[in-house]
Amino acid sequence: MQRIIWIAAAIGFVLWSLLAWFGYAMLGWARDFAMVNADRLTVSEFADGLLLAADLLGTAGGTAIVILWLFGTALIAAIAFAVSWLVRRYGGSDHPRIEVLR
Repeated sequence: MQRIIWIAAAIGFVLWSLLAWFGYAMLGWARDFAMVNADRLTVSEFADGLLLAADLLGTAGGTAIVILWLFGTALIAAIAFAVSWLVRRYGGSDHPRIEVLR
């Protein structure tokens, strides 16, 4: 049972990491798109503001994604530890005994 818990935690960690990586990549793409097309997206007076906002959002958003990834990873590990402890304490062992009736 312990092995199943930790395999599930590892799968959760991989999926969470892929989601964070995808979000980080999409944020970078949106930032690059806004930087390249700032003059087409707004009037020229607002292009500098859009460039500044895109750069700030890209930096702050990237930091936020990394922080959320760390919290999610810690949560996955904490849940795995808690479930593992509960199973060990109340659920029995990995190899249950088979009692033979006589």
